[in-house]
Amino acid sequence: MATPRRSNRAVWRTVFLLGLVVGAAAVSFWGIRSMPLPTVSTSAPPADAPTASIVSIAMPHEEPLPPLGPHRSTFQTSCTICHSTRLALNQPPFAAERWHQIVEKMVTVYGAQVNATQQKEIVAYLTAISERKTNDQSSAVELAAVGRSQRVTATERSQPTTG
Repeated sequence: MATPRRSNRAVWRTVFLLGLVVGAAAVSFWGIRSMPLPTVSTSAPPADAPTASIVSIAMPHEEPLPPLGPHRSTFQTSCTICHSTRLALNQPPFAAERWHQIVEKMVTVYGAQVNATQQKEIVAYLTAISERKTNDQSSAVELAAVGRSQRVTATERSQPTTG
């Protein structure tokens, strides 16, 4: 079987590009060859020259321990493979249904290796720490309300106060 012949245009293009590369290499070689080498000074800097010190700060990378709760160990072994504990701790206080949707998405979309029992345990843990976070926020609001000599409920918190 005969090989197809290259067109004249393709041959000349190849010759031109090859010549361009060889020419650039020659110019580069001869141009560098004639340049003087940089000199390195071994003398000390003048006494009045400002000196700069190198400062580096190494911040520790410590993950907070997840709060105590039911099935904490399942959360630690299943979720902290991909997520930091800060991610779960900084989430808003979701209800159990929302946590179930999030955990289900981690399994179906992102391929988390968690079985159905572990999913329920993770949802129970996240719901428990979310409820604790909600209760802690309510306690803080109640403590702040002591100064006003009245108790503020969750529904009153969302409404603006008048003076």
